[in-house]
Amino acid sequence: MKKQLLSLGAGALVIALLAALLYLPFLHNVILFDDHVVFAKKALADFVQTPFSFRPRTFPYFTLAEIQLAFGGVEANRIVNLILHVLCAWMLFVLLEALLRQALQSPAQAPAYSATQSSEQSPAQLPMQARIVAFIGALWFVLNPVAVYGAGYLAQRTILFATLFSLLSLWYYRRAFAENRTADIVVAALFFSAAVFSKEHAIMLPAAVVMLTTLYVADLRSSAKRIGLYLLLCIPAAVIALYAARNTVGSVYEPAFDAISGQIRGIPLFEQPRGPWMVSSLLQAGFFFDYFSYWIVPTVQSMSLDMRIDFTRLWNSSLLFPKAILFIASPVAGLYLLRRRGLAALFGCGLLYCWLLYLTELVSVRIQEPFVLYRSYLWAPGYIMMLVALGCALPRRWIVGGAIPILALFFALSHDRLASLRSEYSAWNDAALKLESETVPGADRIYYNRGLRYLKAKKFNEAYDDFSRAAALRPAAHYFYHRGVVHYWLNEFVKAEDDFNRAFALNKKDGAIQFARGLAFERRGCVGRARLAYSTSATLGFPTAKVRIDLIDKNAGKAEKKSLAEPASCTS
Repeated sequence: MKKQLLSLGAGALVIALLAALLYLPFLHNVILFDDHVVFAKKALADFVQTPFSFRPRTFPYFTLAEIQLAFGGVEANRIVNLILHVLCAWMLFVLLEALLRQALQSPAQAPAYSATQSSEQSPAQLPMQARIVAFIGALWFVLNPVAVYGAGYLAQRTILFATLFSLLSLWYYRRAFAENRTADIVVAALFFSAAVFSKEHAIMLPAAVVMLTTLYVADLRSSAKRIGLYLLLCIPAAVIALYAARNTVGSVYEPAFDAISGQIRGIPLFEQPRGPWMVSSLLQAGFFFDYFSYWIVPTVQSMSLDMRIDFTRLWNSSLLFPKAILFIASPVAGLYLLRRRGLAALFGCGLLYCWLLYLTELVSVRIQEPFVLYRSYLWAPGYIMMLVALGCALPRRWIVGGAIPILALFFALSHDRLASLRSEYSAWNDAALKLESETVPGADRIYYNRGLRYLKAKKFNEAYDDFSRAAALRPAAHYFYHRGVVHYWLNEFVKAEDDFNRAFALNKKDGAIQFARGLAFERRGCVGRARLAYSTSATLGFPTAKVRIDLIDKNAGKAEKKSLAEPASCTS
């Protein structure tokens, strides 16, 4: 026992050390994307007041707010994310070792295992085999480039907590059967509740956890009471989480759905009443295997913060329906493997774990963000279970010899992904470079955000190009507005006015647009028209406009307020 604890401690130390070497150089990475919403002052003030509630995500957001307000910078929160990531990997390590030991000790596994091992490896070495393979699986998880989008993205602390609590629920459920401890069933259910209140997407965890029973019990009927107790104790939290997410089930909930759906062409089903959900579900069924491939063979050439999907190309792909059928058949294969016992059953557990947790991706309409890597962090432990089940059947020297260069490559690839998140420009430029085409639906958001970074850096030509690309894909007020700002800085005031006019035609409630028009008119000497634009801006609630009106009135004099002399060009 002491030797086992020492090895587990050493494994935890190595996992933590490698993760620290990878992530600590990037503690100063800026906040990105949804981080801006979570770290807004009002949001932080709201989050810090509520440590716990029956609304999912409350506790993870509370920890973000508490730490941010206590330390004032993102570095402390990044350290907490790193700690959570390491804890997930360590928990996966100890869980995998226990599951592998159980699988290798199965009578059904012994002949098959012996046939694949060298004559020097005796059954007494099975624990060491399980430990080595489990350790490699944990490193595969902690160093994986895909994990960067969960651990390195502060707003996704919800997923880190949900994954950690899910693994703890698995551990205690497993121990209840391995050591005949019924009390652990209660603890396992409590950790499920913590998981689903961290992220409602963990709602299918109880069904996935129950699958582990087959590794420890030959006849499930003999354990029906324990299984039923676990499921019964999970029901209250599951019902609350389902109620909280009721508006997202089978419906359109994404705020930019209309913006993206307007760019989708060539899919007749999409235009039907339930078409968006059916199209989304079919595509998501295929994405299940794409997420798996990214975790097993990470392809950073296509990874980014904002991965856009060519819906029409995928819909017309010959792989669409075969992948959907294969997805539907996956639980059948998983259940069949459970009956085989041993490593085959562990592989089946992993398949069913990720498949069941993935089902939440199909119940909502996902068009705005159809493929997001950080979501897969939650069900990735299932992928790792499948991987170690296959790996454990191989000779040890093959496993170790192959894992070392692969994990070294993972470290380098993850470093590349973390570097891409160093600044807002690097993140959005990376996303733009990874687009499969300039016209893919949703690309306008990427070009717009990169354009803002160019504008801030006073790279006006580059900013103009990006805003123009965005506007060509989807005419939106803020695209024309910022292109007008570029013209303004280039002293192209007539062109600026034209873009501001287009922007205001699309959003007549934005006082900032009229204020910008006023500035452009002033620079042309069109003071009367500038004052009129400022007046409209002030009426729309833009406070700075009143200051400009007062300044114009002061310079022109009260007597000339209604008939200000303007150049002839102002009438053109």
